[in-house]
Amino acid sequence: MSVATKPTLRFLCPTAGDFASILGMDEWDAKMYKDAYDATNAADMWETMRNTSTESFMFKAGSWVNEIHKHMKLLDTHSGCSYGITLRNVEMVAKQGWEAYVDAKVVAYEKRLERQREEAAINGEHWTVPQAVIDAAAAADAASARDRADTEEAALNAARLARRSE
Repeated sequence: MSVATKPTLRFLCPTAGDFASILGMDEWDAKMYKDAYDATNAADMWETMRNTSTESFMFKAGSWVNEIHKHMKLLDTHSGCSYGITLRNVEMVAKQGWEAYVDAKVVAYEKRLERQREEAAINGEHWTVPQAVIDAAAAADAASARDRADTEEAALNAARLARRSE
């Protein structure tokens, strides 16, 4: 059972590389992933990352990984673990695509919310949908309403132009 009023929380579609707009994404993780994503762009290593496998981004990676980390602005803030996790996330984007990456993150977030709801019920505590989910749903509904209004306006303008040309 989904915790949102919609079938899934996948109702906002962040543009590629906009990790901060993925529901449930930690702010610091989003900054580090964005940095590595931008560095992969700057190094022009998407194709290489998509077609290459590595056991470790820390120890057994090829020289192509060095090209990426030369462009990382937050490199000094990483531990070895966070560096590996960050590049694995960017690798997932490279290998599966942005949409699949966002879908996987949304599914994981929905599972976390469901566990929180279940734990609250077991403990007899009140649980509500997080404000971020409510805000995102409202933004998605507003965007959908704008899209419908734009489509209706475009149809009316097309009809007016057609009448004028008759």
